[in-house]
Amino acid sequence: MSRVRKRLVGSYFLALALVFIATPKAKSCSCTDWPTFDEAFTGSTSIFRGVVASIDPVGSDTSDDVLVHFTVSAWWRGFPRPEVALITPATGASCGYPFVVGSDYLVYALGTPVLPWTHLCWRTHLAWAEDPDLVSLGPPLPVAVVSETWGRIKRLFE
Repeated sequence: MSRVRKRLVGSYFLALALVFIATPKAKSCSCTDWPTFDEAFTGSTSIFRGVVASIDPVGSDTSDDVLVHFTVSAWWRGFPRPEVALITPATGASCGYPFVVGSDYLVYALGTPVLPWTHLCWRTHLAWAEDPDLVSLGPPLPVAVVSETWGRIKRLFE
């Protein structure tokens, strides 16, 4: 093999190695530290039980998130209201929680009360009658009636 050819082959392999090193690695969701009840309780801004009413994509085509709408049956933390929408990534590969319309969940949400979010690696899960988390949470807060609450807020700003 000629000296020039050896350099070209060497340059080719060097370039190929640099491409592999410089290319970001695709990652899938890997939940390694499932939170304990106490960690999830203190780390969540909202905790509620609700049935998924609908799941809608978030605004843009480039977003990997969905907006999940719940009809709430019980609240333990956050601002109690009968309906709530939260964000989660659209796929499990992005750590999105795989909500199903019509199913009942115990949701541990992060973020603000206005726009909560959750993910696959937090403590959100399907709810069931003998759920030990429900026992640990104790009695729920009363759920606010939206029309009365909105009417009070509107009067404050009139």
